Amino acid sequence: SIWLPLRRGSRMWLFLCMMPLAVLIIRYCTIAHPYMLADNRHYTFYIWKDVLNKHPLVRYMFAPGYVLCGLSVAHHLGLFRRSAARSLWVFGLFVCTAAAIVPAGLIELRYFTVPYIFVLMRMRFSLWELATNLLTSSAINMVALYLFLYKDFVA
Repeated sequence: SIWLPLRRGSRMWLFLCMMPLAVLIIRYCTIAHPYMLADNRHYTFYIWKDVLNKHPLVRYMFAPGYVLCGLSVAHHLGLFRRSAARSLWVFGLFVCTAAAIVPAGLIELRYFTVPYIFVLMRMRFSLWELATNLLTSSAINMVALYLFLYKDFVA
């Protein structure tokens, strides 16, 4: 469950301590790349135009979700189990993902495909979580396919 990392009191304190860091990262590290603003062929263009750029405070509304998802992934990867080998693997994944994405300057969802697959391979899912993940991914892909096939392109 996504709420599992917050079941223990110490994790709630971790969540509360991570919130100001998330807000600072949103404030000082959010960059609107010129290519993202000019290219309407990508999801990020529409996410930026229709959601994140509507009001300056909208970006901050997502901070609790960012922190919760980060803690959930850390929990499912076993980062809280105090295993040196597991912690080293998670740290390596984070460093390699950052090394591939940060210099690009432009964030596109496909850049996260390989790290996402590695994370899924390391996580231990219940049948319910696996089914939810599959259904969510399928729904997103069906919506994207519908938009591609039946929605007119407007320049």
